[in-house]
Amino acid sequence: MMFKTLFSEHQLFYANNDLSYAKDINELPDELLARIFRYLHPIKDELPLLAFVCSKWRDVLQTHGILWRHIHVDPNYFAMYHFSLLCSMFRNYGYHIQRLSWRESYPVFRSVFSLIPTLSNLRSLRLPILWTPEVLHKLSTLSNLEQVQINGGYELTDDELEQIMVYFPNLREISLNACWRITSIGVKRLLSKLPFLETVKLKLNSGLDINDRRSDDAIARGFGIARNIVDNSTVHLVKVLCIHFLPIEVDELWEIVNKLPCLKKLSVSNCEYLHGVRLLSDSLVKVCLHNLWNVLFVSLDISSLRFLTVDVGLASIEHLEVTSDNLRKVTVNGSNVLRTMKIKSQKLTFLELKQCEEIEMRSFKRL
Repeated sequence: MMFKTLFSEHQLFYANNDLSYAKDINELPDELLARIFRYLHPIKDELPLLAFVCSKWRDVLQTHGILWRHIHVDPNYFAMYHFSLLCSMFRNYGYHIQRLSWRESYPVFRSVFSLIPTLSNLRSLRLPILWTPEVLHKLSTLSNLEQVQINGGYELTDDELEQIMVYFPNLREISLNACWRITSIGVKRLLSKLPFLETVKLKLNSGLDINDRRSDDAIARGFGIARNIVDNSTVHLVKVLCIHFLPIEVDELWEIVNKLPCLKKLSVSNCEYLHGVRLLSDSLVKVCLHNLWNVLFVSLDISSLRFLTVDVGLASIEHLEVTSDNLRKVTVNGSNVLRTMKIKSQKLTFLELKQCEEIEMRSFKRL
């Protein structure tokens, strides 16, 4: 690792009684040393260990918060000692950390989590954990949070949404992901009572286990949120909408999208009552469709659209038509049933087709 090279070279010159090299390095301004240290990853390159080189380096690490401002934890590359290093980092440099994110699907160890409430200047938090009432209470000290992802499961209710308003009054962005017990009333209240809120990401029924006996109620609540969120003065806050397992139809999806003027991303999957997708929007940038078995056609007239993914599971789709001035990337899985495709865009640079054996050749003349 890069830090080990620096560290070993520094020790080598001390061992040879030649202090000139170390002296030359330490004559550099602190700001320049900090800029050099920024090339090191705080965890993978074991940045905290540089504090043992000399007092000057230790002072640089303690006084230059930019070195610790954003910490991303990817346990895929970690040995166990890296987690001890992370705990040490939280204890010694935690007041500098403003953004903390953790790779999805990897556990957050209890010893690490117990120190997160001490990160008093934390602004952004993204952890792959279930937000139970107990977790919410422990994180209540992070009153400066401006951006957070909430994974609620069946644990979080409208009562906990009320507590979120109290604990994190400075929120500018919130993502409600897989919160299967919250209702449209709780969401509306949350959106209206956070004065600095700018962005809301609603991921309705993501990860829902439909074999769970509680899933029917979760689906009904999610459908209620999707329908009622558009009848609110805060519709401009919704920037991301992910719809899963909702009994939604073509006209209802059209109406919801039309009433969200600032929607940037739309993802739709596992909606069995959806027999087609027809959308008109001036704001959408990204659309993802998958596992929509009964959809016969997709028709999109979205001038702002840049990315479109028609993924696996559209087992009945026969026609795809897209009109966009800004469309750049399209990925289509035709499930070997797609017959016609029409894409109008002057900026298309990437087109990937999978399982499109039935597509008519004239479709390519329209590109």
